[in-house]
Amino acid sequence: TRPQPSLPIHSHPRALSLPQVSAGGLVSALMSVQSFRTVWVGWPGVHAPPGPDREALASALAAESYAPVHLDPRTVDLHYNGFCNSVLWQLFHYVPLNIDSKLSETRTLQFQWAAHQLANRLFAEVVLRHYQDGDIVWVQDYHLMLLPAILKEARPRMKVGFFLHTPFPSSEIYRTLPVREELLRSVLRAD
Repeated sequence: TRPQPSLPIHSHPRALSLPQVSAGGLVSALMSVQSFRTVWVGWPGVHAPPGPDREALASALAAESYAPVHLDPRTVDLHYNGFCNSVLWQLFHYVPLNIDSKLSETRTLQFQWAAHQLANRLFAEVVLRHYQDGDIVWVQDYHLMLLPAILKEARPRMKVGFFLHTPFPSSEIYRTLPVREELLRSVLRAD
């Protein structure tokens, strides 16, 4: 099974990568760069608990230059379906948030935000495990907006790029996000 990568890392002459699986131009361009060694880091699309199945999955993925980020189903749901798709996707497509109206919605956002933070930390652990001096990390999209700051905290001299696959929303829309400052400060840590 191939992972659903979520972020690329590039470097010269060795590159690590972390993107989203796609038949689009980004993946085609990265796959066509033969002078770089590329490792795609991402969620493999399935939950494999620790043990022989996870080890077999990791081994099969490693043979294809993939490094899995293991996320439990609750984290996937709260991070990906919750914070990324129900909050960030809406903002980046100009759907205003209305989360201050009910306490239950605010609590839901807090759980989603915590899962988003956890997922980004887990991605960072895998990136750092594969990182070698001179590599360039290329973070892909709003799912990993916290990753540049986490990586820079661990390795201040690491070269980190960030690519957002959609225009950044206007300040009128973005200001409705309660955690806007944390996300923006993290992205600004990218080179």
